[in-house]
Amino acid sequence: TYTVAYNLARQKLTFPAAGGSEKRLDTENGELLIFGGDEVYPTASKKDYNERLVYPYRSASRQLTPSDDDPKPAVFAIPGNHDWYDSLTEFATLFCKGNEFAGWQTYQNRSYFAVKLPHGWWIFGTDMQLASTLDGPQEHYFKAIIDNHFKAGDRIILCNAEPWWITKEMYKSDPNYKNPRMGFFEGHLLRDRIAIHIAGDRHYYKRHEEIEDDKEPVAPANPSKRQKIVAGGGGAFLHPTHLENVDKIGSRHIYDLKASFPSEADSSSLTYKNLGFLFLNLKFGIVTGLLYLLVFQAFAPADLGRFGITEWWPALKAVAHTATFYPIATLFVALIFAAFYFFTDTHTKYWRYAAGPIHAAVNLIAIFGLSWFAAYVTSGLPTWAKYLAAAGIVYLGGHILGSFIMGVYLLLSLQGIGVHHNEAFSALKIADFKNFLRMRIDTNGDLTIFPIGIKRANTDWLNDNTKARTADWLPGKNPTKDSDPFLIEPPITYAKPAMTTVQAVKAATIQPTESIVAHEI
Repeated sequence: TYTVAYNLARQKLTFPAAGGSEKRLDTENGELLIFGGDEVYPTASKKDYNERLVYPYRSASRQLTPSDDDPKPAVFAIPGNHDWYDSLTEFATLFCKGNEFAGWQTYQNRSYFAVKLPHGWWIFGTDMQLASTLDGPQEHYFKAIIDNHFKAGDRIILCNAEPWWITKEMYKSDPNYKNPRMGFFEGHLLRDRIAIHIAGDRHYYKRHEEIEDDKEPVAPANPSKRQKIVAGGGGAFLHPTHLENVDKIGSRHIYDLKASFPSEADSSSLTYKNLGFLFLNLKFGIVTGLLYLLVFQAFAPADLGRFGITEWWPALKAVAHTATFYPIATLFVALIFAAFYFFTDTHTKYWRYAAGPIHAAVNLIAIFGLSWFAAYVTSGLPTWAKYLAAAGIVYLGGHILGSFIMGVYLLLSLQGIGVHHNEAFSALKIADFKNFLRMRIDTNGDLTIFPIGIKRANTDWLNDNTKARTADWLPGKNPTKDSDPFLIEPPITYAKPAMTTVQAVKAATIQPTESIVAHEI
C-alpha cells in the first residue's frame, strides 16, 4: 500500500517516450483521486482501514504540499465487496460525510457518485454491492444526472468495483456471473456515452480495446476507440493474468486484449512457486499436521505396526476394515472427502466432482503411508514412547506432505483447468506488480491515460515516528530494485469527438451545472 500511495501522490512522474527517443513524458499529480473499490482488505474494521488505507495515504499526502489558501485535491471512492463486510459503516465515515481524508477532501454523500470534469467528461462511480449489480436508487440517480445535466457529446469514464465483463467470460456456464442488470445499466441507460470502463477487484492490469461496433470493424487508426481497463494493483496480493480465456470480450461491442501486467508468460511462471507452498505458508502445515494426526489415531485399531515393509496389501486391507467397521474411522474418512469436495472450485462442477475426491484420496494415501511407517519404526518401543514418537512422525509428515499436496493441487488446478485463481495466487503472497492510472484531459477535450506499473513493491522505508498515525514514510537509502514506476504500455488516448452543428445548438440551450455533482437527485 505504501508503494502505491507514495508514487501516486508524487508531484511529477517522468517516463521515456515510446520508440527510444530522447523525449520525456511528464505526468502531473491529479486534482482528483478515485479509489476503485476494496479500500480495505481483508476485513472492513476501523483498525484495518487505518493501518492499510488512512495512515499510508496520510503519509503520502505530505507530497501534495497545498498551501493553507489552496483547496485540497478531491477524493471519491466506490466500495468493493470487502468494504461491504461491515455494511459500509467505516466506508461511509471516511468518504460520505464531507470530511478530510488523509490530505484529500471528500464530497460524496452516497457510496456512488457522478463527477463533472472539464470539456464534457464525466466520471460515474457505481456501488456494485455484494451481488455485483446495481439497485434501483442508483439507476434513478444516474438517469437523473444524464437527463438533467448532460449535454450532447458528453462522455463517461465508468468506474465499477468489479470487471464484470471479465468474470462473465471466465464463468460462462455460471448464471450468477451474467450480470444482466449491469448490461441493462450500461447498454440501455448509459448507452453509447461510455468511452472508458475502469474496474478493480482483479489484482493486475489488463486493457481491452474496441475492435468492433455493432458488427462494424473499428479502424485501427480511429482515435476514439472505447477501452475496458482493469487496474486493480493497489494492494493485497497478485492475481494471475493468464488462463482466463478473455482475449476477446463483448457482444455488441467487441474488445480485443491489448496489454497485461504482469505478462501472461510471467504470470504462468509465477504459478510454479506453488511447489514451494510449504515454505510460503508455514502455518498452513499446522492444519494438515493435526488432521493427519487425528486420522492416525482414528485408525489405531488397524495396528499397522504388525505389518512388514513389504506387506502393503495386508496393511491396506486392515485399514479398509477399520474404515468400514469402526464408526470414528468411517466418520473421519467421510469428513475428509466432504472437506476437499467443498473446497474445490465451484465454477467448473465436473472439476469439483473429479478433483475433490482425488485430492482427498491422495491425502488419505499419504496418511496411510505415514501411519504405517510411524507404527512400524516405533513398534519396538515402550507404549508411551511409541505413542509420542509415532505421533511426532505423523504430525511432522502431515505438516510437510499436506502442504506439498495442496501446492501441487493448486498448481494443477490453475495451469490445467484455469480454476482456483484466488487460492493459487494468494498462497504465493506476491506483493509486487503494482499499478495505478494517471489521466489527463487536454484543453481540446482529449483524454490521455497513463498506465503506471511498479514491478517490485519497495520494502525499504524510513519512518520518522514510531507511531503510524503521525508517521512520514519515505523510501530508504536502499530502495528495492525495480521499485521505480514505469509505463506499462504507451499512453492511451481517446480523442473527444467534435460535435456536429446540430449537437452544438442543442448543447447551447442547456444551462451549465456545478462542477461537481455528488449529491442525491
